[in-house]
Amino acid sequence: MPCKQHCLMSRYALDALPAWEREFWRDRHGEIAANSLVPDSYFHDKEKFAKYCVMDNDQVIPHGPTDDRYTTCAFAQSRSFEPHRHTIGYYLGKLVETIGAGDSAESAMFAGVFAHFLQDSSQPAHLIHNDWLYQLVAKPEGRYLHLHREFDDADPDTDVLAQIEPCLLGTTIAEASFRLRAQFEAMMEKSLQAVVPMISAAYAGDKAAMTAAITGPYQTATLLTASAWHTAHCIAARRFDDAELQQLKRIPLSSVPYTSGFSIDPYGFRPLMDAVADGHGYTVPLSLIVKSGDDRGEPTSFAEGIAMTWGDIVYDIPGGVYGELRAKIGLLSSVADDAQAIFKTVLDGAPVVYEEGEKKILDYGGPIVYDSGVITGVDAARDIVIPLGEAERITLIVECPAENTQSLWVEPVLVKR
Repeated sequence: MPCKQHCLMSRYALDALPAWEREFWRDRHGEIAANSLVPDSYFHDKEKFAKYCVMDNDQVIPHGPTDDRYTTCAFAQSRSFEPHRHTIGYYLGKLVETIGAGDSAESAMFAGVFAHFLQDSSQPAHLIHNDWLYQLVAKPEGRYLHLHREFDDADPDTDVLAQIEPCLLGTTIAEASFRLRAQFEAMMEKSLQAVVPMISAAYAGDKAAMTAAITGPYQTATLLTASAWHTAHCIAARRFDDAELQQLKRIPLSSVPYTSGFSIDPYGFRPLMDAVADGHGYTVPLSLIVKSGDDRGEPTSFAEGIAMTWGDIVYDIPGGVYGELRAKIGLLSSVADDAQAIFKTVLDGAPVVYEEGEKKILDYGGPIVYDSGVITGVDAARDIVIPLGEAERITLIVECPAENTQSLWVEPVLVKR
């Protein structure tokens, strides 16, 4: 990403901060945007910038997501979660530490370096191996563009960037890192959707289309930059707004990108969030039979939830921050009466092991802490509460004898201690 884009997003992020936070950096306003370029300068003066660019695991801050060996996705064949999650936790911690010490100069440096990482990760060309830029769309006859450069040169709509409002991500580094990386991972998934439109627009010379495609990702990166800085100030000063604290009491699990997921037909090996696949190329609302008193129950629609068939979905969470997982479980209200499924949950488990070619689980990965027993198509939704203790991983499992048995975890939320 070119210098002008980093400086642009950093300036808008700084402008969006509350007055008391801007006042802390009153003598550093010009520096922070410039500091966002330090990760690029590191390789020209490692001795000067190592303090800010080399993390506690001896890895250099990456330019976006990486594989397990910290090779950025532009040159890697796969993406790993651990490197960017470590990066987020490390730099958020350094920001809190230096702001808490009253060091405006050092905190401004870490703020800029951290911003560079967050912003690079919104650039679609940083999210996939760049060979794919030349394979996803057939280039016009007789044409060849340096597509990474074309992506970098796309200018966002600055009026949209100016509309951001930072939010509190947590009252501890662990909680804030979790919420930040959830939004960060969602941003990457959304940014990837811009790859094909931007390739087509680049070859068409359509700058307006390039701007339209990149503005959303850059706005999100600007928001995450501002929210990370805002949160670090609040944690360091132990200064929290009551309205923002209310927003932290629970987090919908379906809004958190999962670490891994597996579900068969009609889900194409990926569980679906906040809707159900009808098997014919469309989605329909999440709907469970909900009883009131002694009645037979009525189909009730829900806006949030996880839809899957036979398979599992894994979430990594910060241990000790959230006390319970709450949800409603059941089968889609339109399934046959004799449809069956079993819902299970494992905490801090290893990957679920399946028998290849068979609908059989060989190893659940750990002790089962919740087992619904058989739920059928005539059963009403069941409210569940699963204590989490100090768990750092939640595995939700569904087993069903028939294919296309739509099994729903509706309104799943992590409730803060």
